[in-house]
Parts: sequence; structure tokens; C-alpha cells
Amino acid sequence: MTDRAWFDAAKGDIPQWAASMPKDADGTTIDWDWVRSLDLAHGVGTIPESTPQSIHDALKADYATRERLESIIAQCNSAFMTDFDRFIGSYRLPRALAYANRRLNDNINTLLHLGEQQHLWAVSRERRGEGHHCRAQAVLRQRPVER
Repeated sequence: MTDRAWFDAAKGDIPQWAASMPKDADGTTIDWDWVRSLDLAHGVGTIPESTPQSIHDALKADYATRERLESIIAQCNSAFMTDFDRFIGSYRLPRALAYANRRLNDNINTLLHLGEQQHLWAVSRERRGEGHHCRAQAVLRQRPVER
């Protein structure tokens, strides 16, 4: 198997995960077709043009993707740990999703930095959320207008 072929192999595990896990950690029905459509090998983040609106739109899309991914990954952990009948034969899919999520976080940080460079916002970090949503989140503040 080539270095990235395991991502596609992981997608082959979707039917067993879908049978064992219809909902994510937030109780939302998982769209397994959406999961199947993700390009896990090359990244799930958005690469925008350098216009202020496209950077903002890409950041919004990436945050929404991360929210969906992390809730699925969190539920995968619970489903796998409680699969006493061993219906789930492999942990490849959550591993591939976690890898894609790490790359997505890198992309989000790049977008945040790009926005700072273009003076769209200032970024600070604050701990927010609870459970699997608890993290140091970026807080964007509008930069004051210079006169």
C-alpha cells in the first residue's frame, strides 16, 4: 500500500462504522456520504483567493467542517471502546479522520495568520467549550481603523 493509499482503504470501513454509529457525539445523524466525499489524503480545508471575503468564507467553512469532523471522531472513540461484539473490525477510519482534522487545523491557523497579515483581524486564544469541544479557540477582534 502506498503512503496515502490507507486513506482510501479507511473509507472502505465506512459501512461497518455507519451500521454501529448512526449519530455523532452531538446526537446529529451522520451524513456518511459527506464523510465518503472528503479528500482525506490531500486535505479537507479550503484554499481561498487572497481577498478579505474569500479568507473569511474559507475560515467559516473550515470551522464548520472541523465541528462536524470532531463530533464524528469523538463518537468513533466511544463506539469503538464499547464494541464488545467486535462489529467494527478496524480503527483506520477514525485515524484517517483525525489526521485530516490535524491538517485542517493547520489550514485554519494559516487562514488566521493570513487575515492578520491583511489586517482583517487580531487573533487571541481563549479556552472555551466543554467535553470534546473544549480547546483554546481563536478569538478574532476587528482591528481599529487607522486614520
